[in-house]
Amino acid sequence: MSRAGRFAGADGIALVVTLMASVVLLGVVAVLVPLATTEVTIAAHHRRAVEGLHAAEAALAWTVGELAPAPAWRAALAGRRSGMWVGAPEFRLADGSRVLLDERTAALRRDGAGPGRAGRGLPWSLFAHGTLDGLMPLPAGYGEWRVAVWLASEPRPDGDAAAAGGALAVHAAAFDSGLGHRAVQADLVRLVPPLPAEDAATGFVQVLSWRIVR
Repeated sequence: MSRAGRFAGADGIALVVTLMASVVLLGVVAVLVPLATTEVTIAAHHRRAVEGLHAAEAALAWTVGELAPAPAWRAALAGRRSGMWVGAPEFRLADGSRVLLDERTAALRRDGAGPGRAGRGLPWSLFAHGTLDGLMPLPAGYGEWRVAVWLASEPRPDGDAAAAGGALAVHAAAFDSGLGHRAVQADLVRLVPPLPAEDAATGFVQVLSWRIVR
């Protein structure tokens, strides 16, 4: 075989190897690109879930602060509105969907929240609703979360503490477009220390427990 023939054969083999390597690389890329896209989507969903949980916790903390100065919680349980009450009891989310809070109240009373049906059967009433940025300044890029808070009287076995100041269940939820919905519940009790008669209404709020319910 001539030298030209040997070179032509080598070139042909190199071309075949190159084509095979290209096919393998294309296959690897075809596998890795969807994986990378999935990872980005999972990371975005996780970020939204964490944001929503923080939003619900912020609404809970804000509610505890608003309830703390009141000498009794009867007015709040009887329908007194919070200082965070913005417009009609509904939200219009960024994707155009609506959250009807009266329907949420009925569902919370009937079904409770989450897989464990937390708070089921309690006489929940809507106490507050508004936007998260109405409660606190938010960093750039934070989601447009709406928050709502429900209260319910909660009889407790520790009768002394409940008799001293009252017991209360709080359900705080945060809503955003799509699957963005997180919620927490807490049990509060007002403890009134032994004080002179003129200061008998003074007390403090203790969070006995709290849990993530969605």
